[in-house]
Amino acid sequence: MKINSGRDFTNAILSAFKEAWPAIVQQEGDRLSQEFIDRVKQVIDQQEQSWPPLNPRYLARKIRRGRDPRMLVSAGAYKESFEKSRIGGNNGDVTTWRMAPSSSRHQESGLTFAQLGMVHEYGSPARRIPPRPHWRPVLQEFEGKKAEIETQLLNKVVSQVHSRLVVG
Repeated sequence: MKINSGRDFTNAILSAFKEAWPAIVQQEGDRLSQEFIDRVKQVIDQQEQSWPPLNPRYLARKIRRGRDPRMLVSAGAYKESFEKSRIGGNNGDVTTWRMAPSSSRHQESGLTFAQLGMVHEYGSPARRIPPRPHWRPVLQEFEGKKAEIETQLLNKVVSQVHSRLVVG
């Protein structure tokens, strides 16, 4: 595009922005949602939270069955059920990613992994299961990095717009 005036320059910037924005948001959203899931898995693997210990009888049963003695792990099916899905983002809509345990069923409990996740996260007094939050701490961690993430996203868009204007 040949730029002859300030209006042409503004139109060129807006056009480049409209072209760059959706792809960058998609790419960064995919990257950040996977990073979020990986971080939740890390919290579980490394037992980073100060959760109440397992019931000694349950721990003994896990060990007898050859299961992982760590909390929230057992056979690993819950953690492996974590998935991300893209919601919206078509026709200029706001793009949102959902990161959560899948809706498939946990064989031992009969609960969906999403239900099992709620029990793990918030506890179940009726079943004498204490809360072992692992999603909320990671969400708080990411919320604390919100300004940094927004700055990185904006810098990528500006870089794309600049390269489109210089090359274009």
